[in-house]
Amino acid sequence: MSIRPFAYLAMMVGLALGASCADEPAASPPPSTRTACEPIAAELDRLDRAHATCATDEACPCGSRCAPVGVCTYDCRDDRDCDGATCDVTGRCVMAVTP
Repeated sequence: MSIRPFAYLAMMVGLALGASCADEPAASPPPSTRTACEPIAAELDRLDRAHATCATDEACPCGSRCAPVGVCTYDCRDDRDCDGATCDVTGRCVMAVTP
């Protein structure tokens, strides 16, 4: 049995706990410069099985973003996941802004 998956999991838990316990908020990746793309379900499915590391949103598949802990993540795949909001190209539910 390989220790490598357990070491990775322990590192990710440590990073998450460290970020949540710090006095200052964790540094977030730079804002996304994506304007439009079409999410591909198979790429998001791969993220569910094995996290991809990243430094910016652009390093992640369309429909996902780079989390502060340096892995690609998403909250939604389409608008049906968003309770009246819209699922954006970074996998976040966003409310429409009315002027």
